[in-house]
Amino acid sequence: MKARNGNPPSYRAMQARRHYSRGLRHAERGDYRRAIREFDKAIHLNPNDPHAYYNRGTIYFSKGDRDHAISDYDRAIELNPKYAEAYTNRATAYADKGDHDRAISDYDCAIEVNPDFARAYMSRGNAYSDKGDYDQAIKDFNKAIELNPSFAEAYYNRATAYVDKGDYEQAILDCDRTVGLNPNDATAYYNRGSIYFSKGDCDHAISDYDRAIEINAEYTEAYYNRGTVYLSSGNHDQAIKDFDKAIDLNPNLSEPYANRGNAYSREGDYNQAIKDFNKAIELNPSFVEAYANRATAYADKGDYDRAISDCDHAAELNPRNPAAYNNRGTAYARKGNYNQAIRDFDKAIELNPNLAEAYNNRGNTYSHEGDYDHAIRDFSKAIELNPDDAVIHTKRAIAHSDKGDYDQAITDFSKAIELNPNDAEAYTNRGNAYSHKDDDNRAISDYDRAIELVPNHAAIYLNRGAYYQFAGDTYATLSDYDNAVRLCPNYASDFVDRNFIHGGDGIVRDAIELLTEVMSSPPESADDFYYLGIKSLYQNDTLSARDCFTLAGRKGFEDTEKLRQHQENLKNVRWLPRQSL
Repeated sequence: MKARNGNPPSYRAMQARRHYSRGLRHAERGDYRRAIREFDKAIHLNPNDPHAYYNRGTIYFSKGDRDHAISDYDRAIELNPKYAEAYTNRATAYADKGDHDRAISDYDCAIEVNPDFARAYMSRGNAYSDKGDYDQAIKDFNKAIELNPSFAEAYYNRATAYVDKGDYEQAILDCDRTVGLNPNDATAYYNRGSIYFSKGDCDHAISDYDRAIEINAEYTEAYYNRGTVYLSSGNHDQAIKDFDKAIDLNPNLSEPYANRGNAYSREGDYNQAIKDFNKAIELNPSFVEAYANRATAYADKGDYDRAISDCDHAAELNPRNPAAYNNRGTAYARKGNYNQAIRDFDKAIELNPNLAEAYNNRGNTYSHEGDYDHAIRDFSKAIELNPDDAVIHTKRAIAHSDKGDYDQAITDFSKAIELNPNDAEAYTNRGNAYSHKDDDNRAISDYDRAIELVPNHAAIYLNRGAYYQFAGDTYATLSDYDNAVRLCPNYASDFVDRNFIHGGDGIVRDAIELLTEVMSSPPESADDFYYLGIKSLYQNDTLSARDCFTLAGRKGFEDTEKLRQHQENLKNVRWLPRQSL
């Protein structure tokens, strides 16, 4: 019997179609192993079916096997040179491998085959974005949106290209369109929140992450990102809560542990921070930032050798990571190895010329070496990169003051106060600068304002006391020195040696000298013993201080509240007698 046109498909072809259909069903269920096995059988029975190769390639792509995926797309295109989807998927695989030029070439072919293929334009736009050609990327996104005005993904990808160009306003408009197209899609709010965060608009970012979480209460990434926003805005408690939730939802993610460690570190809980960094590194042994940030926690604990070791490891993992060198430089600087610190800051700046923190840290190191010109140069660069950072303005002002340029110091302190009107340190130091210029009224006004802002900060009283001593106001001087040592009783070791105040050693010596002058020799009255007790505190001779305050009380010292506070301080601190400064 002769075969005729129109006869039913052969048994072999029918079996191939059956295995092909099974492969599609397994793929939809996420059972990739069985899907590949069925497509293998379909291809064995019908090796000229481009769709079987295409779908098997897609499964390989989903499994992360880009090379096998590309091989299958090659065969699909060989069998059907006008297979636009195969060109597009092969291009995406090339893009994932970092071969953006071959990806763009394949997207070109897909568009040539199907000029109305909106996804091909969008995907080519992504490839151009990855190459840094944002203008061409935006043109492709525009075309994708023209072909499909409801293409939410194209709006979002265009928004990210605008962000990379620095056009945040246009990026937000595109995200608004995405949200409008998908008002109940948590991802749309999450994406817009990420754009707001990139823009520095933390309030709107948190609002969008709130909405994403409201829609999807198990949105791990939204909790993590919201925690990151809270961390950047200084709300460490809320940040920790969000990182806790992200960890509860997915305990195998290293990033929430690392950022929770950052939050604990900023709260001063370095032990808990180190535990979190340890966990992050356990989950991801190549997590460079976790090593670098653990180093910072060790340095803040005073364990500089471990800090340096962590930075060494971070630099080994990624020699191009500036944080590893910046943090190691900080540890070396704290150890007093300023030359090595500067070399590390140099390297960090070489790797990232826009890293304001590295310029700031190098400036600090130059200041410690007394090289104020280089310090000012570095602080100026840090200010250029981050003009709204009040702390850097204060540091440059102190460097100018150390050079004796009090006018420039006052200008910088004033800018710091403009940026942060509650900066007591800036008021105190500007007061010092005014005192060097003999501008008595402004100096006292600044000291008074600093005390008003932080009434329990010993350094401010010490500075104002030094000014009163210079002005010859003995009563006001003694009152301020008394307040200073009462607020920080272990003054000489805990205060001056830790550099909480510039020029503290000299001020302490002046205080001891004045306290010696106002006492009878030998001490007789309650006041004599009280001031001898204060002098002993400045000398860190705590045993003598206890005895003197006891005798002052027995002799009827009138200000019983001050006396009580000094005695209470002495109960809570164990010191040894120390030689006078």
